[in-house]
Amino acid sequence: MVVYDARGIHPGPTVVLVHGVASRASQYAPVATALLPWCGRVVIPDLIGHGESDLPPEGICVATIRDALTTALDDIVPERMVMVGNSMGAMMAGLYVAARAWRVGGLVLSNPGGAPIDDAVFRRVVELLTPATHTEALELARAGSSFQSRLLLHLGARNVLRKLGQPHIRDFLLKASPKESLTPDQVRRFEMPVLLLTGRDDGVIPDETLDWYRMHLPSHAVVKEIDLYGHAPMAERPTIFTDELRMFLGHLKAQHAPDVSGAAW
Repeated sequence: MVVYDARGIHPGPTVVLVHGVASRASQYAPVATALLPWCGRVVIPDLIGHGESDLPPEGICVATIRDALTTALDDIVPERMVMVGNSMGAMMAGLYVAARAWRVGGLVLSNPGGAPIDDAVFRRVVELLTPATHTEALELARAGSSFQSRLLLHLGARNVLRKLGQPHIRDFLLKASPKESLTPDQVRRFEMPVLLLTGRDDGVIPDETLDWYRMHLPSHAVVKEIDLYGHAPMAERPTIFTDELRMFLGHLKAQHAPDVSGAAW
């Protein structure tokens, strides 16, 4: 697994940014750059089968992506970390926390997948994410974008059709199952500070998923609905996304004052 690793200019936490399906680490570049003054370190993996990381001969599934991410973070991030994930990346962050809670000092779930929703709802989402034509891709672009310019939507449709049309990505989505999701017990045991961000402009993540998280996240978790926040805020609205992460990091810093060195997280 290819992992991008940047050192911050001040003492602070290590932040791990996890991307979603058919995305890549570089999509977080504007966010990572803006976070460096607030962090000791920013780590961004290209999940297997994505970006510059290799595609296993057997393809990818939730378990293989989860296991590769776990191995990579265990190997290269010995210190405690703050995990941030978007979409499927939020699910992967949640699965990592479920297995390694003692290693995570804070968790941000942005437009999270990973809820064991009804199979019919799950299949509706998969159908949206596996467009076969430009018209279907345009429907996905409209659902996920905070921009509604015709030109931008058509350009976005071409982009998502190319990315989601990759055979291994399409196969991954079509074989996915809600049975691979997080469980209520796993989510209830998130003892670290938790922030869930959801965009009022995101029509990709169904209401049933957000309702499930609201029901099962611990009482200390904060859920925020944000205007002008589509499905991929790190790409469309990096300033809004970064501001939310900075506020969250500020909250963590206040909790850990006066010792805010990387070792304290």
